[in-house]
Amino acid sequence: MMNKNKNLRYSVLCYIINNYENVKEVLVKDPNAEYILVTDDKNLKSDTWSVVYDESLLSLPSIFDRCYAIRFNVFKYCHTPICVYIDGNVQVNKPLTPLIDKFETGKYDMCLMPHPLRHDFITEYQAWVMQRGYPIQQV
Repeated sequence: MMNKNKNLRYSVLCYIINNYENVKEVLVKDPNAEYILVTDDKNLKSDTWSVVYDESLLSLPSIFDRCYAIRFNVFKYCHTPICVYIDGNVQVNKPLTPLIDKFETGKYDMCLMPHPLRHDFITEYQAWVMQRGYPIQQV
């Protein structure tokens, strides 16, 4: 997607599907960034995020399908070439400029955020089973 506002350097995108999280307002916004919150709730409001109600999500069969439709198509919503996707439970406290500087200086294509508590997929998977009631048959 083309950058419609030449002053925008990067986008921050999160989503709230099925009212799973509460809106975490951005504490200090970067004037060179856009903050996009995608949702399937036409009544969701925010003082600091540009809320995008995507009605097309309602036609998808499950909540996970809606989440993946957003997560794997972030540039459907963003207007810059750099998108920082964050979980809806993460609050932006200040501009992400140092992260963006490093990303651009390193000429990186992608970066990943490590989990703050778990450092391997087996432990993470076990947490999903316990915390979300993931079916043991599926495990």
